[in-house]
Amino acid sequence: MFVLLVGLLALAGLQARTLSQTRDTEIRSLVALQAESLAEAMRANPLRQLDANGATVLSWEHYVESGYASHDASAPANSCRDAAGCSQQNLAALDLWAFKSGLASGLAAGNAVQAAVCRGSAAPSQDDPGCSGSGPLSIRVVWSSRLDGKSRQALVDSGQRAATASSPLAENRYVLVFEP
Repeated sequence: MFVLLVGLLALAGLQARTLSQTRDTEIRSLVALQAESLAEAMRANPLRQLDANGATVLSWEHYVESGYASHDASAPANSCRDAAGCSQQNLAALDLWAFKSGLASGLAAGNAVQAAVCRGSAAPSQDDPGCSGSGPLSIRVVWSSRLDGKSRQALVDSGQRAATASSPLAENRYVLVFEP
């Protein structure tokens, strides 16, 4: 009877861990899908300028943010429903708002999420998006997720992620380098 009880407890623990890992995978997929969606919106809305030789140069600077708080969390005043009153900057603001709203609504309340579109090569964190103003244009997303005791200790032992032995949260990152 004791052996059966231990076996059932082990099976329950395995199932709980599997559910946790499945949720982490779902969140990572949601983040990737939202980032790809924003990248497609950006490709559809470049600024077109002429260089000194008269050639058209494409730019996405109207999407660039200086940090996490660069865009307001509320919906833009111009929702671009009327194409006549919608500038490229208005559409970029709407795209960024939709991206960040999609992330916030798709992640559970316990998963703090930060996102920015900027140039930089440093790894983002919850405190700093790694925007230096130079480097590749990228969509950067950072979120926290709960860790069970074994996963937390394994990450601490290996030096991965921003986890400590006492912290129940791990910092996850997704960076999509924008390529037109």
